[in-house]
Amino acid sequence: ALEIGPGDNFSLALCMVYEGVNEVYLLDKFQKVYDQKSNLNLYKQIGNNQGKTFIEDDLKKLKNVSSKKGLDIFIKQNKMKFDLIYSVSVLEHIWPLDEYLEYLRLLMTSKGKMVHIVNFTDHKMYSPDHDIHFFRRIPEFLYNPTMKLMGRPNRVLPSQYLNKLSKLGFKTDMKIVRKYDKKDIENSKLNKKNKNLKLNHDHEIASAIFISHIE
Repeated sequence: ALEIGPGDNFSLALCMVYEGVNEVYLLDKFQKVYDQKSNLNLYKQIGNNQGKTFIEDDLKKLKNVSSKKGLDIFIKQNKMKFDLIYSVSVLEHIWPLDEYLEYLRLLMTSKGKMVHIVNFTDHKMYSPDHDIHFFRRIPEFLYNPTMKLMGRPNRVLPSQYLNKLSKLGFKTDMKIVRKYDKKDIENSKLNKKNKNLKLNHDHEIASAIFISHIE
């Protein structure tokens, strides 16, 4: 398996090991030195929750391959294929997303699966001081250059994810994890400044999980 953007610890990857995955490779654009000893209590708790007894040898099944060079270089240097590729709250920070999804497609086995949880909110950049869709009405020429540089949300909507994945030959099931509060949705719809956004079902989704396999 390959985890994209593991963050500060290997807890999710460890869960995968306890579910029977033999090895998990962890790829992050930030080259981090992980102090696993500081996370031992967390890992022990994960083991308990999974009905397992954590031992430090479990960590040997986790391979940190993080690199600043990017996913394309990782592909060229390793030539590996994965049965499972997953991420949590990562893809919304990727610019350009289309190219990145193409690279992930190259990393999959023919019967592989991708599972991505995506957060569609503004990550509290402007809310709650502004309505939930304030960040979506900022003109592209102002939003994109700055936010791309900072790794902020790329503003890609759920239906656009489905379309992008479909064009790459994926069959995808989308499951809504969370919707915005009804009050926030109504306030956003009543805001005349959001008229050009043409708010629809897409804009009600705060987070969703995408489960994809190659058709």
